[in-house]
Amino acid sequence: MKKSKILLIAAIVGTICAIILFSASNNYLNENINKTDGSEVGSVIGVAITMPSMILSAIGTIFAWVGFGTNKRGFALTSGILYAVAIVLMIPWFMFNIIQMVLSFVAYGTMGKKQNG
Repeated sequence: MKKSKILLIAAIVGTICAIILFSASNNYLNENINKTDGSEVGSVIGVAITMPSMILSAIGTIFAWVGFGTNKRGFALTSGILYAVAIVLMIPWFMFNIIQMVLSFVAYGTMGKKQNG
């Protein structure tokens, strides 16, 4: 069985984007949480608003890795759907998920029906 290189690329890009998003939000919280001018409330609210999109993106990346490892096309489809929902939840951050979403759907289409999962 040949593994999907497209899904591998989507998983690698998703991993890099998830690391960037989570580390940026962590740095943002660490910089603003100890201030006493009221900006700590805004930073906590900002991270709370963006957290669902980040979590869905990370779960989509996990599904992409599982789909690549097991070579099941259902995981690629699930990964693409999770990336799409992450885009809908945080539209200004679409650039973090659009590449992985497209690659996951393309991988789903090219994996073939005999490997249905």
